Amino acid sequence: MEDEKSKLKEALTFETQLKHLMIDKKLKVGNKSNALKVLKKENYYRLSGYWINFVDNNDIFYQYITFEQIYSIYKFDKVLRGMIIEIINDVEVYFKTRLANYFSLAYGADGYMDDSNFKEIAKNKHRNLLKKIEDLKNNNPNNLIIKHHKTKYGGDMPLWVVIELLSFGNVSKLFSMMTNEDKKNMVKQSYKNISYTYIESFYHAIAYFRNQCCHFHRLYDVKHTIKMLLYKTPFYDPDKDNSSTFYFIYVIILLNPNHDLGKRLIFRLLSEFKKTKVDKKKYGFPYNWKEILEKANGYCIDIH
Repeated sequence: MEDEKSKLKEALTFETQLKHLMIDKKLKVGNKSNALKVLKKENYYRLSGYWINFVDNNDIFYQYITFEQIYSIYKFDKVLRGMIIEIINDVEVYFKTRLANYFSLAYGADGYMDDSNFKEIAKNKHRNLLKKIEDLKNNNPNNLIIKHHKTKYGGDMPLWVVIELLSFGNVSKLFSMMTNEDKKNMVKQSYKNISYTYIESFYHAIAYFRNQCCHFHRLYDVKHTIKMLLYKTPFYDPDKDNSSTFYFIYVIILLNPNHDLGKRLIFRLLSEFKKTKVDKKKYGFPYNWKEILEKANGYCIDIH
């Protein structure tokens, strides 16, 4: 006999949602009017991800927590995601720029289309990537870049153009398909204080982390499922902590080509921590996080 499915919960008005929190779940609310406004603009289910650590086994809130405290954490998470995405954008552009330049000089503008320029074991992945590129062309016929190259070059595109159409994740896959010798040479030309094995691990994870941030995933009190290699520097030893939000920020800052943007991130973190009084440990921040990030800012980038 099949197990019976549980019945879906009934939809609630915003006013009833607030009453449910206050009466049924015993949540303290300092300003009911403001709380109602929050529920009207932020999905109840989205907010619920931030209070799972503040309820007992009966789903009742602990007496010390308030709606305002939970919303403060939620807002900090939102600001943090925005700051991280801003830096990742520059990290991504730098990676794409240096990869396209190295590979094109080594194998020609369209050398990426020849599977003999990649690892022998990567033939299937290479075939899938070329299909992805063709799909992008076919699905975006009105894209000005695609239209221009179809008219003038019969649809052929050099790598430095193609790479702008590919997602961060697909570019990290392209790097992983390169021969170890090419990875080593590219990293030597574009980075310092780091080997290609770390670069491969880091960019794969950063692509994942960017998606987490873009899709509003919670960063507070989370152990990220994707693990990076542990990277020890003279100023920081992660000591097996490669799944915290702080470790991801640390790695992103290491690969940040925009020093001023990195400094701005640190300043904004200081400001937000003071304003919200969020528990930094829930993000994996060590006590000397500011000093670590200041020294990590662009530590692995070599622009000369």
